[in-house]
Amino acid sequence: MAKKIKGEPVNIIHQFLSDLLGDHTQFKPGRHFYRRTGIKQKSWGQLYRNEKSPTVQELANIAGYFDQHITVSTPKRQMTIFKEEGANL
Repeated sequence: MAKKIKGEPVNIIHQFLSDLLGDHTQFKPGRHFYRRTGIKQKSWGQLYRNEKSPTVQELANIAGYFDQHITVSTPKRQMTIFKEEGANL
């Protein structure tokens, strides 16, 4: 996993996939993924490169593709958000 540069926003998709799959570097989405999630290939690229933020529905669809529930990742992400906000106080 790439080192996080201070001030760089957290890549939610990378973190979410890590929570769902562990090592997600070998994951290559195909037609089946795009059809089941309803995410277009271009949009997926933007989400994966952190060019745009995913919606809750997109996260839920990705989690559903892996037969998981969106709450798998939620507690970890909330703790990260609180730690980042606490550092700025």
